[in-house]
Amino acid sequence: MFLRVIHAQQSFVNSTILESLKSISPALYQAIQSSSIAPELNDLLDQNITFFLPTDAALNASIVSGKLNFSSDAHSALNFLTLNGSHATATFSATRKFYTTNSNNQISIGPAISTNYQVDSDNYEIYSGLTKAKIVSQNIQCANGLIHVVDNFLQPAETPLDTISDLDQLEYMEGLLKSLNVSDTVSGLNKTILAPINEAWVAANGSALPFGTLIHNLKYLVIDGLYTSDMFLTGEPISYLSDYKKLPIVIQLQQDKVLVNGAARIVKTDIMTSCGIIHLIDTVLSADAMLELTKNTSVIANVTSNNGDAGNTTASKVPSHPASIAHRSHGISLDCVYLAVCFVSCLYFL
Repeated sequence: MFLRVIHAQQSFVNSTILESLKSISPALYQAIQSSSIAPELNDLLDQNITFFLPTDAALNASIVSGKLNFSSDAHSALNFLTLNGSHATATFSATRKFYTTNSNNQISIGPAISTNYQVDSDNYEIYSGLTKAKIVSQNIQCANGLIHVVDNFLQPAETPLDTISDLDQLEYMEGLLKSLNVSDTVSGLNKTILAPINEAWVAANGSALPFGTLIHNLKYLVIDGLYTSDMFLTGEPISYLSDYKKLPIVIQLQQDKVLVNGAARIVKTDIMTSCGIIHLIDTVLSADAMLELTKNTSVIANVTSNNGDAGNTTASKVPSHPASIAHRSHGISLDCVYLAVCFVSCLYFL
């Protein structure tokens, strides 16, 4: 299919997207024309749009799985795969951005990122909910817009709680949120959630933690704002404000790993929800330990200011052994102390 597309793109300039499907994706074209809602589907693909067309394999898989059903929800499913107007891949190349589909859902599009966090500006990925797709054939110009062929059938994102419930790796966290009736801690608009995987909660003996400690930790795992993984790749520590007392969370790329507060590692990135993003981490972070640390470093900053020797005084308070402010089954370790001291000290001296 793709050789036919690549070598015949110019032949579609005078054809609408719908007409072009006769050659590019005959199976989809026939399914549309055989549908009971063919007029609505034809009208959709004759608008000025950008269409993310699934490959034949992805299309067939979506039909077999029931994700695409031409007797019921085909219009909403295909409408979700379109953007209003023409969006060439050049618009996706600079950085990851959010786009609103014609079904009024959010998707994230940008340069591909490898498993070792290298940005590939020549290839593009689309994130939506639990699904991710690569653009495998791009900028097919048609009379009424563009077609980008993608290797997966994208689906709309769900609420944060529903997304957490759909992920086997977050079964423990789902249980905590529901049993404690605190799902609202992860349900805010435009939030980035750092969700510890099951093994992290087991290591922290999560179910035995005091109720107040759990609530503090759950709030601390939520960052105000939308932050996709490409924003963490500068190599410099970047501080974000959490939902718990605006305490800092520091994220940094180190040796091909994205670390949170120095040691908690992001193990899966960019899971889109209907109102934010989820990244999975391998350690439960301690909000109370960070709160205590920021209080202590505020005192250090005051003493430093009085002594007039910022560099030496601060350096003397940095621990010599890296660890992370994170819950373990027995106690708290201290990897992010240095990062937090730097953060708080910088705030003080601004």
